[in-house]
Amino acid sequence: MPPSYASIGNLAGQENPGGIAQLIYWAPKSYFTTIQEPSNMATATNPEDLVNVSTNHAFVVGKFFHTLYCTQGKGKMGFKNASDIDASGGFVELEVFVPGVDSATQGVLRMMKMDDLIIEVPMADGVKHQLGTTTFPAKMADFEFGTADNGSGVRGTMVKFRSFQLGVIKYTGTTPTS
Repeated sequence: MPPSYASIGNLAGQENPGGIAQLIYWAPKSYFTTIQEPSNMATATNPEDLVNVSTNHAFVVGKFFHTLYCTQGKGKMGFKNASDIDASGGFVELEVFVPGVDSATQGVLRMMKMDDLIIEVPMADGVKHQLGTTTFPAKMADFEFGTADNGSGVRGTMVKFRSFQLGVIKYTGTTPTS
């Protein structure tokens, strides 16, 4: 049985900053022994259970999240419903700008393009959102390298990730990086 509805109040007295943090966390799906996901309609006891994941992911021994630096003010994330009436689901999309032109960065981005990923994205207030599930891991949808102009801009790569999901996933578990 689905959880019961709850009222939705206003944000009076609560901070609600936009944007994402400058450091996101990612790992290939193959690094995990268990990828945690929110409850479904049949098992959720309240609406929050459909969104929140508080149990830690389990990693293969010696594996962990890698970090990806992105330029402040050049990153965003969103969810857009992509299903018909009487269906559910949509796409979570993450767009970040990775500065620099070094070979190691470009090589890692190229490798990421060919892999299934789980990505944790801290918002400006520290709340982490997850892209990717066991069934539908996140994928790099596009990346565009640019040199900028001599008088303005910055060299680097605009990267877009996408994952089909039933909705937004908030992850409150730990994010090991080593």
